[in-house]
Amino acid sequence: WAAKIGLKNLPAPKKVIYSYAGTEEVRVATGIDNGFDGLQDITLSSFEALEAGNPNWKAFRDELPYVWPDPCARSISLNSMVEPWNDKDMRWVLNYVMDREQIIEIAYEGTSIMGPYFWPLYPSMQKYTDLVPQETIAKFLKPNVEEAARILAEKGYTKNGDYYEKDGKQLGLEIQVHEAFSELERVADVFVEQLQRFGINAVKVKLTGQTWGDNFNFGNYEAMSGWQTCGSIMEPYNTLRTMAGDPAPIGSRPQGLQNAYRWYNEEYTNLTQEIGTLKWDDPKLIEDTTRALEILYEELPVIPSAQSKKLIPWNETYWTNWPRQD
Repeated sequence: WAAKIGLKNLPAPKKVIYSYAGTEEVRVATGIDNGFDGLQDITLSSFEALEAGNPNWKAFRDELPYVWPDPCARSISLNSMVEPWNDKDMRWVLNYVMDREQIIEIAYEGTSIMGPYFWPLYPSMQKYTDLVPQETIAKFLKPNVEEAARILAEKGYTKNGDYYEKDGKQLGLEIQVHEAFSELERVADVFVEQLQRFGINAVKVKLTGQTWGDNFNFGNYEAMSGWQTCGSIMEPYNTLRTMAGDPAPIGSRPQGLQNAYRWYNEEYTNLTQEIGTLKWDDPKLIEDTTRALEILYEELPVIPSAQSKKLIPWNETYWTNWPRQD
């Protein structure tokens, strides 16, 4: 009433506090009790529980899937200096095992889409997305465990019990995840289960944010569930550059965030460097990007897993005018 008659102004926030409150279940319970004004990305089932317990919580959209598309496509990052993943054929084994439909159904509860690309499926990126042939994309839409098994046999692997092995060494994969991102953890959980069923002894390891980031930059990992090709939203360079340049040796930090995958292809690097100098209307941009993508999809230093989404709800109990679709 004081604001309405001009006696006082409405209050405004004086500071923003970010806090880590534990598991998603704890965060939802705290949110229902108005302990937060906003929540980091949560799952669909958690949001539905939150909204049922406190109708003052609102998502970006009022209807399913409630989300907005995140600019960072999700992926499984691989360290190309770690055997056997320094072999592109072995990286393709992982891709052939991946069932992306199952990742969307289970990890995302149907709130995202597959989209096996290194960048988001924004309209602004469509002309570059269209440069990837459909016959290439077809290799990502369905798993092909028969082809994965054929490659392993060709590489000298045999299945002993539940797992493939070679020279007496079991084939395994450690996927590191950031402890604060349930989305990345759930993607890793589904992929680990798929690899286990196929015969690769995969495990998920949760790390603190600092350790997770340091391990990526210094090369202390086999694989990560992440988003590290993030960058492009209306041009190709900012994503392509993340995999270009000389690979930093394990134990040393790459320049900027470039090529922490420790993968190197001279032609790809040269193309990317040229792409960074071209104007957007230069026909050479399409030509160079087409070839760069051919190399990426042949070599697979990173395996696209899903298009990302953000289901970030806001609490209107104390504050209003949060960013929403309307």
